Amino acid sequence: MAVLLRDHPCPTCGHSHNFCDPRADGRPAGDYEVVCPECGVRSRLHPEREGEPVRTPPQGAVCLEPPG
Repeated sequence: MAVLLRDHPCPTCGHSHNFCDPRADGRPAGDYEVVCPECGVRSRLHPEREGEPVRTPPQGAVCLEPPG
């Protein structure tokens, strides 16, 4: 099941976005790479709190990627 970080602060722009890890097992795992939907800059995100398990991410949720 995917994990959703609803209204989580963005490390790039500081605004809140919905972030989703479709590969998670119901909880965020460590650091992620993310592209800010407002400014298009790639950065690293470390979740500040637990996410919520979801079957399908909401439309517009920013996909989290493992760090590379």
